[in-house]
Amino acid sequence: MNIKFSEAMRMIRESKGVTQSELAEAIGVHRSAISGYELKGQNPSIDKLVLIAEYLDVTLDALVGRTIERKHLSIRRTPKSEEIYNAIQMVKYNEASRSLILRLKKLSPTDRKVLLYIMESFLKKRGQQEQKQV
Repeated sequence: MNIKFSEAMRMIRESKGVTQSELAEAIGVHRSAISGYELKGQNPSIDKLVLIAEYLDVTLDALVGRTIERKHLSIRRTPKSEEIYNAIQMVKYNEASRSLILRLKKLSPTDRKVLLYIMESFLKKRGQQEQKQV
């Protein structure tokens, strides 16, 4: 079964007994915005998407139609939900992390392997030091 964001959000909202007006007030938008998300295929901004997930107490995966655990309903990923999910993942990183990741992507495969080796060695040494402290 393929469920879009709009269908997943409506289904989750209704299952929680939350009205469009309540959700709108909680995330700081007009009720018509919630209606637009559910009925017109409009997509909220990433920050609103996070607020919706938090208010409805569901994962972002469930909200964007990747999985909904309620009643063992499985939802397939769609290109749009994948796009939204990937955007959300990027929000998790602060500006410094994003900048670093962009710089790492520009490295040659050999340089990436060297850096990975250095990181693994550091983490292994760090783990050994933490075990000694315990």
